[in-house]
Amino acid sequence: MRWLYLGIALLLGACSTGGVTEREYDLTARLPTTFTGTLPCADCPGIDYHLNLFQDGVFYLRMRYQDRPDGQFDDIGRYLLSADGSLLSLQGGREAPLRFTVENPDSLRLLGLDGAAIVSELNYSLQRQAALLPIAPRLLMRGMYRYMADAGRFTECITGRDMPVATEADNAAMEAAYSQARSAPGAPLLVSVEGQIAPRMPMEGAGPVDTLVPQRFINVFPGETCASGMADTPRRSPGEAAQIRFTGQAPGIPDASGPHPSTLILSIPTSGEASA
Repeated sequence: MRWLYLGIALLLGACSTGGVTEREYDLTARLPTTFTGTLPCADCPGIDYHLNLFQDGVFYLRMRYQDRPDGQFDDIGRYLLSADGSLLSLQGGREAPLRFTVENPDSLRLLGLDGAAIVSELNYSLQRQAALLPIAPRLLMRGMYRYMADAGRFTECITGRDMPVATEADNAAMEAAYSQARSAPGAPLLVSVEGQIAPRMPMEGAGPVDTLVPQRFINVFPGETCASGMADTPRRSPGEAAQIRFTGQAPGIPDASGPHPSTLILSIPTSGEASA
């Protein structure tokens, strides 16, 4: 009789969770990792997605629109998992976050911009790969730059990642602008740059490590920080809504697992009407 009661209890527990345990949704059990797939495109054969997730809560995303010569777009940022691990949200430099439902540990299904499921017979799923497939994202970035002891370092604003700066491409222009605008040697300054995060050997220690290659230096902003610059980022083109990020528990968003807090993005269109 005791085994009968135990069997009933286990059956009821499975029904209450839809027959899926929390472990089945655990994306963080195998990190870093890569998800890839070709998803539908309205005016091209398809969009190739390449998503890398890292242990520190950072993601790299590459989207390539097939049959378009300039159809590759990279993004970086932080990802959030819902409390039950069934929802993945990518908070990067886009106007709105990308959201996926976690179908199982090896499959992510893209959701609509409103967070609702996409009802379609077409493929909207990304599949986990057997090993991490590195990419070197290239995009517009803002971050705190400092130069000291003949070496530059860059802390990217959205991810918070600190990385060395390669002494190539447009590095000389960024270093010169920093030297003129700094308040003291080694003091950090906010800069904007079009760059690539690519593996390079460090000056000391083992490598290679992710390094900022400054393809095109844009500007330096004395007296500003990542927090003050987030509402006016160069990734936003004219006419797009500004974004203000509030770090903490966002209303209506479950607590994210892990040490990383949730982020609420408030979009403020030019008309003045705000929407979350």
